[in-house]
Amino acid sequence: MHSIRWFKRTVPAALAFILLLYPAPCLRAQGSPSGPNALNFLFAVGAQLAKQADAAPVAVETHTVLNSGDRIKFFLEPKSNGYFYLFHSGPHGGLALLFPPDLKKPQAPPGQPLYVPEGSLWFELDATSGTEKFFFLASTSRLGALESLYAHHTTLKDRADIQLSTQAVLGEISRLNKQHRSLAAPAEKPVRIAGKFRAPSKTDSATLPDITPFAKEIIAQDFYSKTFTIDHR
Repeated sequence: MHSIRWFKRTVPAALAFILLLYPAPCLRAQGSPSGPNALNFLFAVGAQLAKQADAAPVAVETHTVLNSGDRIKFFLEPKSNGYFYLFHSGPHGGLALLFPPDLKKPQAPPGQPLYVPEGSLWFELDATSGTEKFFFLASTSRLGALESLYAHHTTLKDRADIQLSTQAVLGEISRLNKQHRSLAAPAEKPVRIAGKFRAPSKTDSATLPDITPFAKEIIAQDFYSKTFTIDHR
């Protein structure tokens, strides 16, 4: 079953969905990374509530309640070299890699603002309620085992094999978290907004409502991860 879908918002009207997913401002940083294995990036997650379509967006916390029709968008701007991954797990066990768009190129260049989904697209929660999870991982080194597991996952057709593969991918994410648990706690600081919202491209500026006010600067040693659990009602 699908649980999130692509949604495009333009000005002045909101349009219908574009593509279903398989179950699945200028910003100024405060501080700089320390050491050769430091990660430094800006990150934000915001939601637009369906019942308040014209209201300001809200920040998505690690545990958030959202309803069918609500929309979600992610913002990332690397300040140092790193590898970034965003996975989604749906209510019925579906698994999808939302970022990077190409696993052969998981490294995001510093200084380039990125949006997931891109441009004016948003993820919209469909009618399938349940628990949605988004797994965000950042690392100074490539997560080769995780990439290999997911690459294999995309080749599977049998339902039982897909379920086992999903467990293997999520198990690797859990293993990575445990492996890096001893690292110093990351520094997370709100980011000052310096000017107007910066769109991802000159040809696609219809990304409103703006979620960058929720951005935080993350400084971590070697590895960072965060899981967002959505109670989808």
